[in-house]
Amino acid sequence: YEDLVIVGTKANYSYKEEREKKKQTKDFTLSKKEVKNLEQSIKENSFATIRQEISDTGGPDGSFYSISVKKGKDEVEKVSQKIIKEEVVRWRNMVKVFEDIIKTHVDFTDEK
Repeated sequence: YEDLVIVGTKANYSYKEEREKKKQTKDFTLSKKEVKNLEQSIKENSFATIRQEISDTGGPDGSFYSISVKKGKDEVEKVSQKIIKEEVVRWRNMVKVFEDIIKTHVDFTDEK
């Protein structure tokens, strides 16, 4: 599994490969520009209004994305296998922002 938690500009990423029973973590700091881009993507894609269907099934390989956004009293959670077809573009836009953050800040290739 992968987990990315962002609070303000502080971030923690963790990755666990089930087969190897190995968990890797990394703490890093986002730039103000990255935080602004993330907030802008949430706003532009109207994250809170992305519609979901009722479903308890994962993807074909059992994988899925889950994004939770908490700001003040507001909290919204969306799960990929529940996103309806008409909302896929907005959902993918949101996922890409998080993937880009991970690609920019996380590299475990030198760790053993």
